[in-house]
Amino acid sequence: MIEEAHAFIKDVSRSMDLKVSVSYSGGKDSLAVLQLVDETLDDYELMFADTGLEFPETLENVKEVAEYYGKTLRTASAGDSFWESIGVFGPPTMDTRWCCKICKLGPITRLIDENYEGGCLSFIGQRQYESHARSISKRVWKIPG
Repeated sequence: MIEEAHAFIKDVSRSMDLKVSVSYSGGKDSLAVLQLVDETLDDYELMFADTGLEFPETLENVKEVAEYYGKTLRTASAGDSFWESIGVFGPPTMDTRWCCKICKLGPITRLIDENYEGGCLSFIGQRQYESHARSISKRVWKIPG
């Protein structure tokens, strides 16, 4: 499985003329992807979406991991967007997951627009067994924008 992952990372990164990043959340899935990318590629950066709801320990972990791997860390912050939006949209649920768009995708899209002319290739750790949507998700997709 590791060899297949390394081959996939090499093939995808070679097929696109884009700067490479790893989306790191502080969780086990993104750490596994970070390790696989680090074993495969030399030139990449880290991206972190601070949702405004992160534990201080997560924020510290993200900094420590970037330092450990010796990589540039680009951070996007949602600030108080969650708390400002909850009164409008209500609590997030399985059917209304507005918080991902507001607290993750919006800030990361801005980060990419501001730092990566023409976009970037970002490796993201998502387990297919976590949800039905992830189980049918393609391995490579483009965020519209």
